[in-house]
Amino acid sequence: MSFAPTMGLSMSTSKFHMEDKFSEDYVPRAFAGMQVGYDFSKKIGIGLSGQYVGKGYKAEFIDETPLEFKYDYIEVVPFVEYKAFPFLGAVLGPSFGFLREVSAKVDNEMVNAIFNFVDEKELGMMAGLKLYWKDLFFNLTFNRSLKPVSELTYTDENGNDAGTGKEFNKSFRLGVGYNFHLKKK
Repeated sequence: MSFAPTMGLSMSTSKFHMEDKFSEDYVPRAFAGMQVGYDFSKKIGIGLSGQYVGKGYKAEFIDETPLEFKYDYIEVVPFVEYKAFPFLGAVLGPSFGFLREVSAKVDNEMVNAIFNFVDEKELGMMAGLKLYWKDLFFNLTFNRSLKPVSELTYTDENGNDAGTGKEFNKSFRLGVGYNFHLKKK
């Protein structure tokens, strides 16, 4: 059994079903947390990760007004790990996010508003790779919402309903961690 503090960079964006309304772009955010793991054999193990993670996106509306949303989550990820080689593992598992805060900038100015359109709970999936060097590891993962984190109604310039869209978080994360073992290997 082991535990490992982890931290790194998350490149996050959101995927919208109505992409013609605006184009979204990635925003850099940080993540940090702790994971515990148990190896059943040299090849198969399980783990549980708890972390603070920043998500969000940048966008421009049709009139080129810059927009940036940031979502802060506490995320819990149970995972399975398969080590194809002693130095390389593949991880896969569901992710459960709990929204802590939403902030926004419109035209590079902070907006003081209550953003109650973002669901307080996120259900997602995580897949990735871990590269080991002794007890130090680097991980690259991809996380994506499985259910929408928000559903938005779009309007045209006259305020008429132009349809609805669903928002899904997605992020690539590059991190580092160090395994501390509770018993000898």
